[in-house]
Amino acid sequence: MTDDRLTAQIRRWLDTPAGDRDMDEAARLVLKLTRNRIFAANIARRGKAMMAKAEYELGKHLTMRLDRKTAADVRRMERELMPAAAGTLAQPPATGAGKRADHDSLPDDIRALWDENTALWHDIRLLFEELKGMDSATACDRYELLKILDAKEKRHRANFERYDGYHAGEEEA
Repeated sequence: MTDDRLTAQIRRWLDTPAGDRDMDEAARLVLKLTRNRIFAANIARRGKAMMAKAEYELGKHLTMRLDRKTAADVRRMERELMPAAAGTLAQPPATGAGKRADHDSLPDDIRALWDENTALWHDIRLLFEELKGMDSATACDRYELLKILDAKEKRHRANFERYDGYHAGEEEA
């Protein structure tokens, strides 16, 4: 469960115009979120020179908090999503496996699903490989990529369901 007060403080700091931001407050927020005393001390000591790093750190934590996700939620998401992505990647699109015999006679929008899935497959592969290399990264560092991977995986599956389920002469819902 996230602390709504802390989330509101992070949002307030990020919503404050850059010139009016209190870097000591940013340091306190980063320390609460990361427990990284050295990083927090650098923010407090170097002030505006650390603005971009503080913005990035607070922003990635805010995204997770607004989605009401904890580190345990992200680990669970990753445990479920990575095997699904591996399954998708086990069948490269270039092989043409699963392509319908009547593909060329399908309506343009249905044929386009095949092409879109080829592009999605490549995106899924890039995200999957990047995430595999981030096993020691924090949950909030992986979360944004996991969200993107999840959306692309869902789109990929939905496209294939629509492509495989299309029957000529039937109106689509």
